[in-house]
Amino acid sequence: APDPVEAEATLRKHRVYGWNQRATPGETKFIPVGGRDWASWQPSDIRYFAQLKDILDGEPMETHNGYFYAMMRSLGMEPGKPFEPDARRRKILGDAALTGELMARANAFDKRFPGATVFEGTHWEYANMVELDQQLPMFSQLDERASWFYEAIGNTSGMQGRIVGFGQVYLETARDKSGAWLDGAKSYRLRVPPNAPVKQFWSFTLYENTTRAPLQSPQGAADISSRKKGLVVNADGSVDLYFGPKKPAGANTNFVQTVPGKGWFTYFRLYAPTEPYFKTEWALPDIEEIRCSGGGLRSAGPCWRVWAAQRSRRTSPSTTARTPPSSRPSCNRPTSTSISSEGSRAGCSASITRNRSAPRATTACGCACRCR
Repeated sequence: APDPVEAEATLRKHRVYGWNQRATPGETKFIPVGGRDWASWQPSDIRYFAQLKDILDGEPMETHNGYFYAMMRSLGMEPGKPFEPDARRRKILGDAALTGELMARANAFDKRFPGATVFEGTHWEYANMVELDQQLPMFSQLDERASWFYEAIGNTSGMQGRIVGFGQVYLETARDKSGAWLDGAKSYRLRVPPNAPVKQFWSFTLYENTTRAPLQSPQGAADISSRKKGLVVNADGSVDLYFGPKKPAGANTNFVQTVPGKGWFTYFRLYAPTEPYFKTEWALPDIEEIRCSGGGLRSAGPCWRVWAAQRSRRTSPSTTARTPPSSRPSCNRPTSTSISSEGSRAGCSASITRNRSAPRATTACGCACRCR
């Protein structure tokens, strides 16, 4: 594991200054951000254009951006001049910023660039498809760079994942196996195959899809890596990971908490990728949702094992009965024939307390079911 003291000392050896200050550079200030609120995303209202104008005022215009400056001029933004839109223009620009935000989100999370898919038949995509000069032989990478810089801030050769044993690979997905968007209120499972093609380590980091900032939950930062102490590894070397607002029944300690009401996407990073990755000899499967449907198990696996173990221990019909996933559970009431799932938080067989006065029941994984 890296030494944080050594990392801090290495960082402070760097100096940052303007090229015109290279003869007599001033002192570089290092500002700790731990524990402080900060934002790295742009607003989706009139403030977007105000911030854009403020940033561009301090930057020299590059020749290939001339057409963009021409378009901004028609919006009332010119270098060295104040940006003072009237009420009519503020309304137009505010609506435009929101529309642009939605376009950028669709462009990033539903890529339509040639070659964006990493593993055939999955939803994993290359996060960074941008050349360092942002140019292809016949055109500039307008959509590709809009996608990457909507999610990220910089770009280097080490971030492109094209060199064996160097840098890192950024793979991303915002969908589960069925194609549905990843939802902080739902539970998911992913099996990382054995022999991940890395010299160093792999990591998963979850990001909120509206801000693209690292997802924060009561558990803390929403990430996990092969360097984690106590990481549970299967006998064949594979690793099962679990994501959700609550730890699903039967899940191991490889659990990353999500937040209901917040969608998310993830970067799977391979640090110092090795040849099996480049030869596509190793592939990452899709993230799968674990859910209840009418009390029945929709995704077997650890939940079924939990059900079987609990069923063998609980043999008295007067307490709690376990219903196998193939059956539809029902409450033991004369007028009740079915159960509806409320919340569908995680996938396990339903556990129904056979009490005529009980209007509700809960599943082993935390789904709430109601008699009807």
